Amino acid sequence: LVRLTHAFSLAKDAARAFVVSNEFGQIVENNGGRGMNAGTWTDDTNYMYSLPSNRLELWAYLEGSRMANPVLREFYTEKDGPVTEERRMRTDNSPFGMLLEEFQNLAFKAHPYHVSTIGWMSDLNTITRQDCQDFYDTHYVGENMTVAIVGDVKFEEVKKLAEKYFQGVSSKPAPELDHLCASVHYYSRRTSKHLLLNSLPYVVVSRRSEELRDRLAADDHPILFEGLHSCYHLGDPAFVGRQRLVRTHNVEHTYYAALAEAETGTFKRAYFASEARKLERYEPVLSEADHLLAISPADAAYFARHFRNVHHVPAFHSCGRVNVPDGLGDFALYHGALSVPENDQAARFLVNEVFDGLDVRLVIAGSNASADLRRDVARVPNVELRENIGTEEIHRLVREAQVNVLPTFQATGIKLKLLLCLFTGRHVVCNPPMVEGTGLEELCRVQSDAPRMRLAIQACMGKPANGATLEKRLAVLEERFDNRRNAEAILRLLR
Repeated sequence: LVRLTHAFSLAKDAARAFVVSNEFGQIVENNGGRGMNAGTWTDDTNYMYSLPSNRLELWAYLEGSRMANPVLREFYTEKDGPVTEERRMRTDNSPFGMLLEEFQNLAFKAHPYHVSTIGWMSDLNTITRQDCQDFYDTHYVGENMTVAIVGDVKFEEVKKLAEKYFQGVSSKPAPELDHLCASVHYYSRRTSKHLLLNSLPYVVVSRRSEELRDRLAADDHPILFEGLHSCYHLGDPAFVGRQRLVRTHNVEHTYYAALAEAETGTFKRAYFASEARKLERYEPVLSEADHLLAISPADAAYFARHFRNVHHVPAFHSCGRVNVPDGLGDFALYHGALSVPENDQAARFLVNEVFDGLDVRLVIAGSNASADLRRDVARVPNVELRENIGTEEIHRLVREAQVNVLPTFQATGIKLKLLLCLFTGRHVVCNPPMVEGTGLEELCRVQSDAPRMRLAIQACMGKPANGATLEKRLAVLEERFDNRRNAEAILRLLR
């Protein structure tokens, strides 16, 4: 036992040689940082410090890295040292601290405030590094984060850097899945920029997970891979003989090539173009799948030319049944993730070529609009930008609009926002790429250029979406886009 203890002590000392203690704080101080501190209370954790304004990008890099990929290198050193000492100093060795803890314990019997922030000593003695990592992965997510910046900085610059460095921060787990699944597991995505140099597509190799592979290998159930980007383990020898299905979202290399075409930034354009080439080279991995579930007729035709067992399974959606509102709206709507180059291009096309000078109000709803789009909107008085609003508000606008205007400049897959507008909105005016190869052409007013689109919008503004228009939607949508029927089609493929 003495020898074993000595060996562990030597190993611990050797491991310390690889840890630079407080390196984060040293980097901040070496770049002019002051007042670095942190604090945790019942409702939040705060990190704070000051940096010169010309170190804004350093701040974004440091905080984005810390939030997305925390490494708890000195977990047990901190737990058994400063954290335990803090507990003893503030509570165990303080009469007032013990009184306050007992008061909270009695006052909040059925509330999280029942437990003091630092926890009981029994918690500190037994908590593991994995316990803390699991808690972090569940609660320290983008939806729970607020960033406050004060100083000589510009909003556009901060936003650009946040999009660059905070994209790896994970999203909140979806609790509704717990009611639908036997078990739900989340896997961290690797976001190292070094992966951009890999021969595999970044969107694929960044989702590699040995933990995921091991969990899939633990049974012999069929595996459904959601999109080409999730197919890193599709050809793994461990899954030979397993039934493997891939749900394709688009012809991915075509989609990324179109993103590159629409992108104005040099780095992003190069990234999208590189991903398009890599995705095209990677696409043959789909031959490992037993079945490919294409999202549109056009995609099904493409994949059938290259692979076997291709099936068209229409997109699943959250709309239920067709529910088109009565009456008339008084505006047109375009909605989408405005940070996506394709959507930015479509929104600017509507502002500059369709609605400029048109006697119809346009609302553009979405997130993270570009500076160019904001300038365009400010110039045209009948266009309004509603940015960073919630999903419920988007759905309300879709229902209230008289016309949902949906141009796009790439015909890949099927756009879920098109289904949302057809199921719950009034009229839909779009261009050919939006509906090409989807089978939904007859449900929309399809116009190929801006002048014809203007005329179609004006014609729809005073016309209720009822009668033959509604009957046609019911016949097509509730037949082809019935979620239960399409799920049953997938089940029939499982042997």
